[in-house]
Amino acid sequence: MNNYFSNLILLAVFISLFSGAPALGRTNYQSLIKKIDQLISEQKFQAALDVLKSEGQQVKEPLDQARILTKLVQLETGLHDYETAIKNFRSKPWPKDPRALVLLNVFNAYSLQYYAQAYSWEIRQRTKIQTAAAKDLKSWTIEEIYFEAIQGLNSAWADRKELGALPKTQLNDYIAANTYPPGIRDTFRDTLTHLFVEILNDSAGWTPEQSNEIYRLKLPDLMSGKFLKGFH
Repeated sequence: MNNYFSNLILLAVFISLFSGAPALGRTNYQSLIKKIDQLISEQKFQAALDVLKSEGQQVKEPLDQARILTKLVQLETGLHDYETAIKNFRSKPWPKDPRALVLLNVFNAYSLQYYAQAYSWEIRQRTKIQTAAAKDLKSWTIEEIYFEAIQGLNSAWADRKELGALPKTQLNDYIAANTYPPGIRDTFRDTLTHLFVEILNDSAGWTPEQSNEIYRLKLPDLMSGKFLKGFH
């Protein structure tokens, strides 16, 4: 369980859930995070989860709510299993704040990508199930997992105009900015763009047909965004 929990920390390396925030009052919020951090250091994961679920409900500021949701995923994965943690994360109501949604959509995408990589052999044995009912994550194929990851990033990409007005350091407390000098890729839109490209460039989520037909892709269509029509 310790290795599993550590892997989830690595998954969210770009997330810092321990920054201050005003929702509970700065001191109270920091106290909550310190309490959780202390319990984790003592390997009291269930106690940390219980405290976070109980006291985290008081958090009202959207970005802090997003931090709580991602922290819950880490703790639930360490205690239970990845599928349950992601299912709970995706089933909870998300704050409507655009910046919080960007964080959650990026976290969701990379959580799904990590899941696909960590359980690749087992996932690739699955057969796609055609049904109108909601399917459990344990039945998703590799293509379905990556499709959902791209869907989330595409939702964040829809707000790219607004994100283009934000500096790359706007969300620097939990999404690491690049180190280019001022004037070069210095908006948060640039940051999201490169995160999006990383997922799209991961051939593990490509179907055999997609892999075999790369040569047919046309640069003008790629640049215009036509290739994303299927993700809306």
